[in-house]
Amino acid sequence: MAKLSYTINDVLQAGCNLEPLHCLNCGSLEVIFDQGVGDAICQDCCAWQSEPENWDITERNRFLYPGQYVQVVKPLDGFPCWQGIFATILGRQLPNSPYYPAKITLPTGTIKQVLLERSEVHVC
Repeated sequence: MAKLSYTINDVLQAGCNLEPLHCLNCGSLEVIFDQGVGDAICQDCCAWQSEPENWDITERNRFLYPGQYVQVVKPLDGFPCWQGIFATILGRQLPNSPYYPAKITLPTGTIKQVLLERSEVHVC
């Protein structure tokens, strides 16, 4: 008999994507497995599924997630006019580092890749 929904643990054991996935934090079925990082993220509560320390919804604002849209709130090196600059987080936090890869769009329309710390941005 087939299961009604699966968890990240089922996916990792099977070695292939299984659907639907349910969130270990909030129970939502809006969970997407990202093969690039080998983890799944809930679209409702933003919890990464293979990281138990992130399952507490009150903790989710400590982290940034790929695809998240943020506003820069501190000056960045090389960008003294930082007001009004928004960024898209491109990936997970770099190992042994406080930085997240991101891309920013300058008021001129120029797109730059940068490294951002959580303290430098406000989640939109």
